[in-house]
Amino acid sequence: MNLYEIRVVDSKGITHKSKIYEINADAAFKEAFIQGRIYGAEKLDDCTIQQIQTNAGVSKGTEREYLGRIKNILDALGPNSYCAAAFDGCIADAEENIDSDFAVSMKGRWQSECKAHENTRKSLTEKLDAQGQRIAELEAELQKARQMEARARKEAAETKIALEDAKKKILPADVATELAAMLREQADEATREALYYADRMAAEVENSVPVGAANSAKHFREYRKAQVDALHLLGALENIGGSENDELRILRGLSMEKLCKAADLSMGAVFKLTRPGVELERARFGTVMKLAAGLGAVITVDPEGVTIRPQEEAK
Repeated sequence: MNLYEIRVVDSKGITHKSKIYEINADAAFKEAFIQGRIYGAEKLDDCTIQQIQTNAGVSKGTEREYLGRIKNILDALGPNSYCAAAFDGCIADAEENIDSDFAVSMKGRWQSECKAHENTRKSLTEKLDAQGQRIAELEAELQKARQMEARARKEAAETKIALEDAKKKILPADVATELAAMLREQADEATREALYYADRMAAEVENSVPVGAANSAKHFREYRKAQVDALHLLGALENIGGSENDELRILRGLSMEKLCKAADLSMGAVFKLTRPGVELERARFGTVMKLAAGLGAVITVDPEGVTIRPQEEAK
């Protein structure tokens, strides 16, 4: 809106001045012409206008005046006009703006809704993308888990087959027990015979019977070898029904021969103290002490009986 000054010279030569707000010079000149007729201007040149200010601010009263003009124009066009449809609700917004110093508009509401919609769309798109990425990660993890499961099943099946094969190669416990008893009996018999021929050989040497001593020495070596062989076979059966003492020997990584040397005991004595079902209470205490020393263990005496335990457990 522009501010104009209107000058009208009446028939007596008196100049009348006034200021009006108009949208352009044509509208301002029309108002000047109307005032010229009022004041009795004799010719058109007696009515002049001058623009004082461009885009001049107007009062609320002026705004209401022009809003009234616009409303009258829309009312004149009728409710079915295109302009009335386009300006539907705008008059009420303009009145509220003037009364409350607001700046609401249909376009502003539309832009706000568009912005809110865009923000919502962007947020939902980001969430959807994040969910899609998470789904892809979970699918990858699921695929990996399935592969691990397949490998585990394969390994379990292979282990089962290997276990079944191993079971076929394991000597049954009852057979091992029976075989151990037979070998123990053979070892004991060979020990007795070896001791017999050792004593006999000593007597024959003392009595200067060289032929007899040589023959006794031969038999001694034969029975001694039979004793060692039987004890070696017994050692091969040590993992089948072994006693706690024998398990401790295996834990220490000692063979029967190494244990015999460490304990300073014969193989027969060591075997008797490590065979299944042995009762240490019936053995000589000195022999049990040697066995404990060879195993790096301690002797424990409690109401349950005499046991040999690792030093680590006794601490």
